[in-house]
Amino acid sequence: MPAPEESAIAVAFRRWLEKNDAYVHPGLYFATGQYGSSVFTSGVLESESTIVSCPISLIITPKYARDALELLASTSCPLDDREVICTYLVLHAVAPHRCATLSANQYR
Repeated sequence: MPAPEESAIAVAFRRWLEKNDAYVHPGLYFATGQYGSSVFTSGVLESESTIVSCPISLIITPKYARDALELLASTSCPLDDREVICTYLVLHAVAPHRCATLSANQYR
């Protein structure tokens, strides 16, 4: 069964992933499902095949997010791991220029 056509945002995301050395199996596609944005398959994938791989440099860990927030706020961050990652992602949405500066100045 052929995969449905992906949205422009999904296509851009896939290109960004590939540009940054991530891999998404060609049988997968991004679409909106019952629970929001999801990854689906257009057919049966072979056993033992690589489905997704992501370099560590793209992963937002709780430590990475906490360090960025503490740098931004100049104080310690009392949030738990889930909250700190969510806050970091929200800040990227509302102040991407400021977060890009933080990311460029941090080690992962």
